[in-house]
Amino acid sequence: HKGAVLTMLAAANDMLVTAGARDDSLRYWDTSQARVGSGVLVKLSDVSLPPDIGGAAALGFLSRGKATPVVVVATTHNALYAFTASDAQPWKLLIAGHFQDLAGLASHPSNPSAFCTAGEDRRLNIWDAESSQLVHSLSLSERAICVDVSPLGRNGAP
Repeated sequence: HKGAVLTMLAAANDMLVTAGARDDSLRYWDTSQARVGSGVLVKLSDVSLPPDIGGAAALGFLSRGKATPVVVVATTHNALYAFTASDAQPWKLLIAGHFQDLAGLASHPSNPSAFCTAGEDRRLNIWDAESSQLVHSLSLSERAICVDVSPLGRNGAP
């Protein structure tokens, strides 16, 4: 990447996805040959973000466990886009629902269409990817810079 790596996403199939700060791209890596301290990562591909959507601020997966996972990109323009490499139209706008920087994104561990977002607007939002609808929104007392969902899917924490 040109400049700093802003976010990374590890997949169970020895794949790592990274997003750079200045190059507006996702980079896919094979980590199967990596060992602690070796620094061996094999670059698989680069994917350019569409123009005018901003850079990638956070990454997440939808459709965990499927042959072709859908990578969700939270952009610096406060929107979420889904990327599916195998689709003719690989980029799909999911939602544009935060008013300030969107900094956190997490998918639900057992419901492939549910995910949550958090941002500097002090909102924790729960979304349905199938309908692109807001399911629930919570006010936070502070700005959020990340979010995660418990392994059982019962709790989320910004």
